Amino acid sequence: MTFTIIGYLLTSCGTIPVYNARIYGDLGENGSHYAETLTDKTGDLKKDDWDKLRVGMLCMSSQSFNDLTTAIDQFCTAYNVCDYQSREDLQQVVRRIKRIIKRQRGNK
Repeated sequence: MTFTIIGYLLTSCGTIPVYNARIYGDLGENGSHYAETLTDKTGDLKKDDWDKLRVGMLCMSSQSFNDLTTAIDQFCTAYNVCDYQSREDLQQVVRRIKRIIKRQRGNK
């Protein structure tokens, strides 16, 4: 029974909703830079505004982000459960986030 339920869940989850979100790159004394995951909108926040906004946010290192996206991609490939559009949406999100990481490291 457990295998039937797991099999059903894996085969019925082909479309993964990807939501628009803002991803922020902390620039230290220079505030932060942000980009939206599903649009081309980007911007900068001054340090005072960034300090107020970031309280309560969850953070993750660039390496942890890369590890997570690799695991998701491997899962989609191994179980063939992500439809083409979902994979494209996820790859676009990753490309936009990598631009934030690049900017954060000083490579405008």
